Amino acid sequence: MIKYGNSAVPVIKIPKGTLLFRAVEDQQSDFKGVENCFPPQYNVFFYFAPFVVDGIHWYDFIPDMQVYVATQEIRVVSLISPSKYTRGSRLNKTQKQFMVSCSKTRKACLKPRPYDPCFRESFLKKNPDILGWVAIGHKDIVSYADAVKQGKIGEGAKYVRTVRDARKLEGPPELAIYPLKERATDDIAPPTDLSKFNYAHVATIPRGGRALIKFMEEHAEPVPGKWYYAYKD
Repeated sequence: MIKYGNSAVPVIKIPKGTLLFRAVEDQQSDFKGVENCFPPQYNVFFYFAPFVVDGIHWYDFIPDMQVYVATQEIRVVSLISPSKYTRGSRLNKTQKQFMVSCSKTRKACLKPRPYDPCFRESFLKKNPDILGWVAIGHKDIVSYADAVKQGKIGEGAKYVRTVRDARKLEGPPELAIYPLKERATDDIAPPTDLSKFNYAHVATIPRGGRALIKFMEEHAEPVPGKWYYAYKD
């Protein structure tokens, strides 16, 4: 836990070597940002299993899955149980929350989106080592659950682990992290040294066929009691 005002904010650690999966139109953007810029509030979104996106229709046009591995232990705010906070906490107007909608953060080289959570500037200033958050997205898990019921996920569903949050929602969690190991305080150009990133690219794998199942069989080590996998080479 870390203190912010009168709030106790729960923090968890994503271990070094954790597998991270991302469907993205331009994989190079994960290392180049937006127009070669990383703002301080930049979020890169991952799932902990590659088959979650098969149930979310806005990924349908992306043919490949990008596989990454965490290059260091990453400290993130927990928005899943037993935390009392959720992805929706950014909308709470009754008290000063440590998170707000990204559209309420300062102007940057990336136009912030209202439906994504971001940290308050004052929270980031006090906690520069907090590099992201883990949460459940309501629309995502509803879409994924419907796809499972319809048999669209198939064999891959056995690799998807679920969690709950304070809203009593249950589904696969999403991870949002700042790309770099040290969060900048202003817009910066992306570094050319890839060792500065929180993630390393492992593979590009077609989403069709059994290639992803084969990858999970050979390279994904379940972490007991957790919802994520460790990479085994």
